[in-house]
Amino acid sequence: MRLYLLHLFAFTLLLSITSVTQAQSVTLDQFIVKSEAASVVVTWQITDESNISEYKLFRKINEGAFKMVATISADGSGNYSFMDDDIFKNDSQTLTYELQVMKNSRLHKFYTTLSHNPTAIQRTWGSIKSMFK
Repeated sequence: MRLYLLHLFAFTLLLSITSVTQAQSVTLDQFIVKSEAASVVVTWQITDESNISEYKLFRKINEGAFKMVATISADGSGNYSFMDDDIFKNDSQTLTYELQVMKNSRLHKFYTTLSHNPTAIQRTWGSIKSMFK
């Protein structure tokens, strides 16, 4: 009888630990980056936003360092979009985006990449915008 109770206790403890671990994970259903006109649009969709207050989005151009481009508050919808219109100056770019999500004091990082060749109009627009910064 004691052995049975010990096994039952161990199973219950294991089940509780598994539930806590699953509750701390972040399930990202979609994380996409695409070029639209003179901008790049980053979208993501998340299933469970419990215990998430904000998202931090970072961008890396080619082999450079990551730079934070946005902090977006969680609104409970699970669907988010960010228009990045501050990138066009170079001929060929590999854009890598990092999405950071803090949930239950654990940091989760997700990545998506776009290899992009901006048009002459996009490069000109990027040069004009940089003159007014």
